[in-house]
Amino acid sequence: MKNKNVETYCNTSLRNTKNKSAFTLVELLVSISLAIVLMVSISMFVTDWVKNITLQKNIVDTNSDFNDFKSIFSNTLSSANKYLTWFTNSTGALFKLDKSYSVWWFAYIWEQSFTGTYCSGTDNDSTNHLIIKNFVPFESINTDLFSGYNYDDGTYKTSFFSGIISKSWIAFTWTYFGPTDLIINWTDMYVSDTLNNTVLKFDKTNTNIAPVIVAWKPGNFGSDLNSLNNPTWLAFWDNILFIADTLNNRILYVSGWIVSELLNREDWIREPTGLYYDSASKTLYIANSGAGEILSYSSKSSISNPNLNINLNINQNITWITDLLLKFYSGNNLASPINITGTPSFSFTNISNTAWTVSTWITLKYTFWTANTFNPGTSYQVNINSLPTSFASTWNYFVNMTLSGTSTWTENFPYFTQSDNNILTKSDNILKVITGWLSYPTWIKFDWTNIIFSDFLERKIKTIDLNWNYISDSPLQVFDFSHIAYNKYSDYMLNTPIKSLDLWFFSSNIFSFNLEYYKNYSCNNSKDNISRTYLFKKYLK
Repeated sequence: MKNKNVETYCNTSLRNTKNKSAFTLVELLVSISLAIVLMVSISMFVTDWVKNITLQKNIVDTNSDFNDFKSIFSNTLSSANKYLTWFTNSTGALFKLDKSYSVWWFAYIWEQSFTGTYCSGTDNDSTNHLIIKNFVPFESINTDLFSGYNYDDGTYKTSFFSGIISKSWIAFTWTYFGPTDLIINWTDMYVSDTLNNTVLKFDKTNTNIAPVIVAWKPGNFGSDLNSLNNPTWLAFWDNILFIADTLNNRILYVSGWIVSELLNREDWIREPTGLYYDSASKTLYIANSGAGEILSYSSKSSISNPNLNINLNINQNITWITDLLLKFYSGNNLASPINITGTPSFSFTNISNTAWTVSTWITLKYTFWTANTFNPGTSYQVNINSLPTSFASTWNYFVNMTLSGTSTWTENFPYFTQSDNNILTKSDNILKVITGWLSYPTWIKFDWTNIIFSDFLERKIKTIDLNWNYISDSPLQVFDFSHIAYNKYSDYMLNTPIKSLDLWFFSSNIFSFNLEYYKNYSCNNSKDNISRTYLFKKYLK
């Protein structure tokens, strides 16, 4: 019995051992399955977590990018001029900016498609982006901004938007940021690289020789004489180079390597973009673009002892005037009137003039027999003939007139210019408006009797004579922005992809901007895209 029990125990133990081994194998298989499920779950959780983190990062980055955009966009439109704003089409709008508040002239806002910019290396690598371009509306003779070239004489070309300077389609070896005007003087070629704030000098015969920078700092703008701010048009007189330093509101000239200022903002120069020097008349013609004017700046021939005709614009009642006193000055030398010799003849309009004349060294005095009263709204004129004073010096002269009695009225009047026929000596030159009320003139030339220029916003070439008489006009190419492309050096691009853009003008001065952009954009799965709408309305002053 004892042995049987032992045997029975042993057999039972063996059976139990076998059953236990079989259960462990099943358990192992179940454990492995559970582990796989758990690992998949953890992997999915981690993937979702990473995806969520990526999504949150994309949204944060988008918000930061979009906030930057809103600031730039708002600042751009804050100076938009409603009188010089043109709506082009549903994909872009052109604005003229007020130079008093902006460092640029024009802004164009539009959308453009890019490949490989946002989703590089993916199947869905084309995205649309919003671009804000600040640009120069520079057009040269025989070209226009929308033909693709700013200067083109058949051999030499410049392209502001493409950054190209070429000769017979061969590009000059150099990096250019925004070239506009080009002028050739003997074997040298000069180019305004507008966006780089420089003027470059080339050997026109060799496209492989690097240019020389003519006196300015590349890439930096400023208002000192060693700096430029978006130069455009160039002109030559002998070896004198004139430069339209456009956003500094001035005209410079270079003689040798010495830079000097010819005209500036105090002369009412505003955003000049066109220059033409006529050597026969020694006259510089200027497209004073920001003021919508064509100007002439010249040094006239000398005139001896000119007559003096003065129209008095009296804006107040002046009673009991018994004396009229005249003093003559040259330039701004108010401390030293010019000596007067002899006695001229006077004539008057609407002034009682029975009187006698007293001539002194520095004051010409006319005393009335009876006192005069001057009233606003009445036209008064004083004419002086045969003035014997000799004006030998080269200068601008003016006369100081004083009406004296129980009350006093005084004013200075331009007299005449004694010229040295040198346009560079500013004191004796004459600056005058040939024509005005233009939208934005950009280039100009003179063909002996007529002035020809373009009007950028009206898209016309106009011809007038020297007496302001209109002769004819011809059309320029209409607004076509197909040549305008993104420039990474000067333009702003909203990095966040956009879904749609709608631009509208209402009642001529309310601008509506409706942008649908992606708060999150997935390059691989469009189902993950999240879009938002940004609506902006602006009343243009």
